Amino acid sequence: MLKDTFRFLSLLAVLFLMAPMGLAADRIAGWSPERASQPQCLGPVGVWELHDSQPDFDGSTVNVALVELSQPSEEDPTAYAFLPDFEHWALMGADWRGLYCYQNPHRPVQKSEHASRIAGILFGYDTLASYKELGLFEYRGIVPEAVVDVFETNWFIYKRVLAGKRESFDNDVISMSWGTDADDEITLWWQRGIDAMAEREELVAVAAGGNGPKEFASICKPSWGYNVISVAAARSLGEFPRSLQYVGPPTVKYSSCGPTDDGRCKPDLIAPGLCLGPGGHSNDAYICGRDATGYSSFAAPQVAGIAALLIDAARQLKIDQADDPRVIKALLLNGAVKLVGWHKGTSDPEDDYAVPLDYRQGAGLVNAWNSYRHLTGGRYNSVPINHDPNSSDYADIGWDLDQVSLDPNDPNSVKIYYLPEPLEADEYFTGTLCWFRHYRQEGIFSALPLNVLTMELWSIDNQGQFLERLDYSYSESDNLQHIYYHSPRRQKIAFMVSVTDDPVENTLSDNTNNLRETYGLAYSCEKKSWQGDQFSGDLNVDGIVDVQDLLQLIKAWWSFKNDSGSTEMLDLPEDINCDGLIDRCDFDEMAEQWQKRSAWRYL
Repeated sequence: MLKDTFRFLSLLAVLFLMAPMGLAADRIAGWSPERASQPQCLGPVGVWELHDSQPDFDGSTVNVALVELSQPSEEDPTAYAFLPDFEHWALMGADWRGLYCYQNPHRPVQKSEHASRIAGILFGYDTLASYKELGLFEYRGIVPEAVVDVFETNWFIYKRVLAGKRESFDNDVISMSWGTDADDEITLWWQRGIDAMAEREELVAVAAGGNGPKEFASICKPSWGYNVISVAAARSLGEFPRSLQYVGPPTVKYSSCGPTDDGRCKPDLIAPGLCLGPGGHSNDAYICGRDATGYSSFAAPQVAGIAALLIDAARQLKIDQADDPRVIKALLLNGAVKLVGWHKGTSDPEDDYAVPLDYRQGAGLVNAWNSYRHLTGGRYNSVPINHDPNSSDYADIGWDLDQVSLDPNDPNSVKIYYLPEPLEADEYFTGTLCWFRHYRQEGIFSALPLNVLTMELWSIDNQGQFLERLDYSYSESDNLQHIYYHSPRRQKIAFMVSVTDDPVENTLSDNTNNLRETYGLAYSCEKKSWQGDQFSGDLNVDGIVDVQDLLQLIKAWWSFKNDSGSTEMLDLPEDINCDGLIDRCDFDEMAEQWQKRSAWRYL
């Protein structure tokens, strides 16, 4: 046995030495790392690509709320800082509409670097920006023409969230880059209140997931919420300034991961956590962290900004009901790019059907361009936007907003979607289903029983008869389902949305129709897209797949094979192909990448 093992490893070594050298795969079409615009982190998330294609989408039809936590000011201990620097050249042109905070003459408000950087990502615009190591560049946020409200966190919680129906604002998107681990009754009250607010006001609520175990035990509140999109920080790769543009999956040490304490999937998405932004102490200064780990504080506004961008696109293109927050969330998750190591739940494939998302990446790296293509692919059974009658590019990509009956005996408890074109061999079907968790809108915002919808993918014959269930998502605790299916052959498919077989009794109230659940849906059939800037075989993340990675893989394989008597793995990078095992398949995949160099190390 031992002799055969080392013979196998020797053959692998020969294979590695014969393997050709190569560079990382090409980046997203339409964007290059050398682009002069900042923040460069908006390139990997598809914002520049969408802007180049549709420059008129600038947030002009959208209202965005920025909720910022006040911190003691470094300049004045009696003051508290939470304001963006309104006088910074990048922020002077923003449409600041409302400022909401407690007025205290003994504790004046001041500007904050944290808030300024977040505001820059969302609303910044400066054509003559400069930074000492980057030279001159154009700085442009995601939605520079959006209407903006700024809230101090405590005012937001007590005057807006806990006020319930008594307070109403017209924000479309809320961006929150703060959090807490607290689980006292007051914290749980306002957490439910934020969830209830998202449902009541039908808005997209986005929050930072947390910066790893040193700061948070797990996903922090308010991103913990059912109706809040939780965002983790993708890892920045390489040395500054390349670290501004190259990304890999989150590092658990620096970005909080799921599941939540009640077993739900979080985060929902990831975005780069390292970016350049306006400073808070000079009207032309820019600042950037040099730590390649990044922070979820700066990842969350990227998702919030892209949500606002999609709402703006839907309104400017007059796509009816596409700006519904359930549809926007489905579009965001369905357009996300899976980075290396993505796998539902744990590496054990047994939980794939019950766990809709990866506990570190969520649905993946948010991508504005992909989500926009899903939006313009058209509503199911409708003509796609800007449709070319001679093209079938958008036949199997699109979205829907519909309802299902909560009575499993009702025929309307099942919605079936037939796709006109077959799913080709080596293509991926991606489908995302989202709906609100419901709450009572008064008092302590008590949660109502969760309505559980399911999503199934089937192969069908030419007459539309169901043949084989290919995949399904059935989480009993999440208010979303997600399917990512790799097709081994050409086949016609259909997918369905349905309720569980358990009768639902009086789950909704407060003048809400208690017989139906409204859901947002997005779907696509496409080849696998860009997978990030990190090779799966680069286990030590130094930019090259070499002997150090091989030794790490051998050590992990040998340890688990002999010490535990099993090769089963749980979320370790040495499980390169994410099948729950360390075996020959992982060595073969490393062999295919042998001596390949990432662009962030060797250009």
